[in-house]
Amino acid sequence: DSLTKIVLHEGVTKIGEGAFSCCDYLDTAVIPGTVTEIGDYAFASCVKLANVILCDGLTDLGLRTFSGCTSLTDIVIPESITTLRGANFEGCVNLKSITLSLNIEAVGYGTFGDCVNLQDVYYTGTEEQWNAITIGSSNTQLTSATIHYGE
Repeated sequence: DSLTKIVLHEGVTKIGEGAFSCCDYLDTAVIPGTVTEIGDYAFASCVKLANVILCDGLTDLGLRTFSGCTSLTDIVIPESITTLRGANFEGCVNLKSITLSLNIEAVGYGTFGDCVNLQDVYYTGTEEQWNAITIGSSNTQLTSATIHYGE
C-alpha cells in the first residue's frame, strides 16, 4: 500500500494484467524500453500516479491501462506504439496534454473518454497524417483538443 515509485529494470519485458492497479500511493512509474507489453488495467485507478515515463520499445498497451489515474497531467506515447486500444486513459480527469508520434494508426473506443481537461495534443506528423488516423467513438476530448502538428 505504501509503494510510491517503481523503476523497472532493463530486461523486464511485460507488466501483467492489473499488476499495479489501485496502488493508492504510487506517484511515479518508469517503464524501460525492454518492456514490450503492459497488460489490461496494469495501472488502473492509481489516483496519485502523476509521472509516467514510457520508453520506445513498448508496442502494446492493454485495455484501460491507465484509466482512472486522476493525477496524470501529461503523457508521451512512444514511437513504437501504433495503436491505442480501448479506454487506455479513460477518466484521467486532469490529463492536459499528450504527445503522439506519426506512427499512431488507430485510437480505440473511449481511449481518452472523460479526459475533461485535455487541451493539447502534440503530434509529430502533419495534419494530413493526423486526419488518416482511425479514431474510435467516445474520444470527444481528443478530437476537440488543439492539435499541434510537427512537434
